[in-house]
Formats: sequence, C-alpha cells, structure tokens
Amino acid sequence: MNSPIFIDPKIDLDSEENVQIIVQFKTKPAVIQVKLMPYLTMEEARQLVEESHHQFQQDVVTYLDKNQIEYIILNRYKEAYNGVAMKLKGKDIIHLLKSNEIEAIYKSQIISIPPKPNDPRYQI
Repeated sequence: MNSPIFIDPKIDLDSEENVQIIVQFKTKPAVIQVKLMPYLTMEEARQLVEESHHQFQQDVVTYLDKNQIEYIILNRYKEAYNGVAMKLKGKDIIHLLKSNEIEAIYKSQIISIPPKPNDPRYQI
C-alpha cells in the first residue's frame, strides 16, 4: 500500500479486531496555525479547524457509512491537537485513507510516567 498518510506500524491493517486509533488531521490546531501564518487571525484559524472536522465527518459518511462499516468516534480534538479518536476494525482503516483531511493514523495507547523509585537518594 502506497499512501501519503503515515500509518503507525503497530496497527494490524489485516485484523478483524477493533482497534482504537488517533487520526491526525493535516490542518494544525488554531494556536499553531497563527504562529506559522501570522496573517491569520485566531478566529480564521479556528474556522479552518472546524472545517477540517466537518470535511472529515463527510468523508466518514462517504467511505464508512455508505459501505456499512462499523465505527465509533470516541473523541474530537481541536485545541492542542486536531483530529479524532475512533474505534474500528483494523482491516477497515484502509477506507479512511481516501480522506484528504488525514495526515497520520496512530494506534491509541496509554503512556504513563513510571513511578518514582522507592530509594531515599531520589527523594527531594
């Protein structure tokens, strides 16, 4: 598969199992857009973020709903990150690759900081 969209290699695209993914949109969050393009107002940048979500939702209808593919959008991100968290079968992710809004697809995973060692040398 040759796609300009980055796909996390941890995702099994042949899987029949549901996988939770984070879809990153090409449009950057508004705060980043105004730093990269100072001619944009914050309001204009926020509107571009809203438009990216609207277009992605239309793409989901076109590429998933019309093909009767089951999915759940778990969360929508618009501030520090622009994209969505969703759950669908690994094998169905390929349908999302038709969307022009997507920059990358990552496997959703919990990352945590390891607990402090119980060693007095590390106590503050």
